[in-house]
Amino acid sequence: MHVSEGFNEFATTLKSSVSIGGGFGNFKANIESHFNSERTGRTDYYYSRLANIVERAHLRITTTQTTELQQLVIPGVAHNLATWSPQSIFATYGTHVTTGVVAGGMLELWSSSHKSQFSSKTDYSLSVDASYLKLVKGSASLSVEERRKAERVQTSEGLIIRGGTLQVGSAGEQNWVASTATNAQTIKFLDGGSVPIWTLIADGNQANRVRLYYEQVFGARSIILKRFESAPIEAMPRVPHPQAHVYVPRGWKVVSGGADVRYYGVGQLLAKSYPLLSRGTPIGWMVESKDHLKSDPGQIQAFAIAIWDPSNVWDVRIATSTSGVAAHPIATATLPYEYILVGGGADVRYIEPGNMLVDSYPSSSSSWTGSSKDHLKSAPSRIVTYAIGIKHRNGGQLFYRTKSQRFGPRQHPYGTVFSTQGWSFIGGGASVSRGGLGNMIVRLIPSRDGKQFYAYSKDHLEPDSRYLTVYGIEVEGATYVEKAESVLGLNPAAL
Repeated sequence: MHVSEGFNEFATTLKSSVSIGGGFGNFKANIESHFNSERTGRTDYYYSRLANIVERAHLRITTTQTTELQQLVIPGVAHNLATWSPQSIFATYGTHVTTGVVAGGMLELWSSSHKSQFSSKTDYSLSVDASYLKLVKGSASLSVEERRKAERVQTSEGLIIRGGTLQVGSAGEQNWVASTATNAQTIKFLDGGSVPIWTLIADGNQANRVRLYYEQVFGARSIILKRFESAPIEAMPRVPHPQAHVYVPRGWKVVSGGADVRYYGVGQLLAKSYPLLSRGTPIGWMVESKDHLKSDPGQIQAFAIAIWDPSNVWDVRIATSTSGVAAHPIATATLPYEYILVGGGADVRYIEPGNMLVDSYPSSSSSWTGSSKDHLKSAPSRIVTYAIGIKHRNGGQLFYRTKSQRFGPRQHPYGTVFSTQGWSFIGGGASVSRGGLGNMIVRLIPSRDGKQFYAYSKDHLEPDSRYLTVYGIEVEGATYVEKAESVLGLNPAAL
């Protein structure tokens, strides 16, 4: 039995027991279909899948070599795969080809129930077991306590039966097992027993077109990301208030960003790190830092993280919030519930002598908070905070979560968060603890491969040790590239 506290954890754990090549996006959507749609975004429910499996036979195509599999394709089908559009291929042949299956029978029960009804996860698991026994053997076979437990478990489908014949009763399960010998069905794939249909296409460009369409339309987990950069920081002039910006080319959509600041004396402090917009769509990233009260010309570099989306299947949404004028302004931007928070930024609209960033970080699953402060001399200002979210236009699923780590206390705290294996950061931020004269952000740097997010802050002119919390928003299965062609084998202009 698979039991988890929260749908994302449940689906991520469950997928490890299923072997499907070419991405799990469609598989995750299938998991979601077993539950009330209003519950799949919540964390206050237990989710479970109980499966009783009887294996009768393993059936497999003997070769696993791609070229040999391509030679097994019927000539007429091979012609269609080579010439048809991806839409027509999937509509006619599906997305995957079976190369190895298990035949037999399976009794399957999917359920979810509010945590408040159970004393623990163990209590919930025992209740699911009781619900299963009730469906297989009938209420008469259960004790009073088992009946009570079974009544607390909610399922929208009841017992799903694949293979064999089940007649509810005390011997129902035993008789069902025997019946699978003469009435077997395909119940699961063997390890590596399903391959994407594009592996049967000999022409590389056509195969990649089909794969790209699958990944985008079916919300497959292999999204493609790239870190774009402004001119190298060493090439930038040393000035009191350095600025930099970076734009992304056609086919890419900005989802987050960051800044690297270099100083040579008492310090430079970050004042702006936010998305550049065109008609509400993020097309680049803008950053600015400044010296403060004492001259220290410095340099700055901008970073933009962008998602490869030439087919426009990802809807990117920007939410903004503007503070009032204050010595320590703060604003939180919140996305509509259907969007996934992937990044954010902040723009301090300061007056001299200056107001600098203290926070730019994901403050909830749908909100980004930015705050700033004047330092040693009064300079009330405004701050504009940006939250960046994405939503798949065709309902595809993207698994995400936020990681954070606290560093310090130090006068110049810094630290790096590292992504989980199989996951990559799509955005990140940082927050400085309050108290004393203060510490302000200097650097917010996403790594080129999406595996790290680094942040650095410092006191200024007067010593003050603070904590720095570094945040990274990670998504499952994302691939970072230098060029789209390196993954797709395609010229983007030909798509």
